[in-house]
Amino acid sequence: MSLDKIFDNIERKPKNILKRELSSLFRSSVKYKNLDKDNQNIIFDLFEKFIDKKKKSHTINSLTISSEMRNLRKSMSKSGLTHEDLKDIEEIISEFKN
Repeated sequence: MSLDKIFDNIERKPKNILKRELSSLFRSSVKYKNLDKDNQNIIFDLFEKFIDKKKKSHTINSLTISSEMRNLRKSMSKSGLTHEDLKDIEEIISEFKN
């Protein structure tokens, strides 16, 4: 499973399919093995938020992503995120810009 495949027609995918594809990516990719279930849920919540924005024809740009990342950095200790987790999350959600 790759990010490209997940983002292919992402607006039309049901949430359960999207969650299954993301889970498959997290399990199969060595790069994302450090993301635990809580981190995966954070990513899935961001996916849902961004997909809803796309469905409403809102653009997702660098400003939107940096705003979300700023919120995650603020709650880093509360949510148990590490700097490595934040890098991975930012890399994944940055795909929404394309």
